[in-house]
Parts: sequence; C-alpha cells; structure tokens
Amino acid sequence: MEPIKNVANELKLQGKTVEILDDAYLAGRKFHLDAYDAVLSDGTKVHYPAKDWTVSEAWDDMVNNDAYRFIKDDVTKYIVKHEDIIQIPMYKLDEIWIKSMKSEGYDILNIGNPLNEAITPSKPAFFFELEKNIMNW
Repeated sequence: MEPIKNVANELKLQGKTVEILDDAYLAGRKFHLDAYDAVLSDGTKVHYPAKDWTVSEAWDDMVNNDAYRFIKDDVTKYIVKHEDIIQIPMYKLDEIWIKSMKSEGYDILNIGNPLNEAITPSKPAFFFELEKNIMNW
C-alpha cells in the first residue's frame, strides 16, 4: 500500500482530489453490507450481520478473524483461494468502492506492481484482479 499512498500524496500536493481504499483518505466513510452467510472451503460457516464497515474494520476482519485460520497459507498468512476471498467483507467492500469510483467518473490510475512483488499461489493478487476486471484493464 505504501507505493499507492506515495502516488496519492504526490497527486494531492498537485491539488488533485484523491481517494484510495484507506480510512485516512476516506475520512471514515462506511460501506454497507447486507447480512449474509458464507461457507468457507474448509467447511467453516460464518454469519455476517448487516453492518456499515470502515476499511479498517474490514481489514481487521480479514487479518484477525479466527474463522479464517484454516483457509490461510501457513507461511504468508494470506487467504489463498478465490472461492474464500470473495466471501469476506474486505473483498466485498473493495468491489463496492471501485464500482462507485468508476460510476462517479473518477480517473482511476493503474500503477501496476510497483514493488515488483511475485504473485504466487500462496500470495495471490485477488484485490488487484477484481479492480482490473471492473475497470476492463
């Protein structure tokens, strides 16, 4: 996220209005998710009540929710299956956010993979792939 924040800060210095999926940039904006149930690939059932989520709350859920412990790679601690990641609030929130940015006519920059990090089965790029698909990049 740091390279994205660096670009965002540079654009802000140029007087541009900038939004990135980070609470510091979104000023506490919340994203509503209706209640839903999920069944993860390990069979774990998770109920998500209707809630307005901040990015930090959704991120904390993704990183610290004990229900996800068996669907994460043992080394990287990333959720590694697409069928699981698409069910968690952070992914759903990202989808709502990028679709709203597109529909509101924002210019959306694709800065690619600035750290040239390896995308591997144990470290997938699910969120970037979601955003690329929505933006037709």
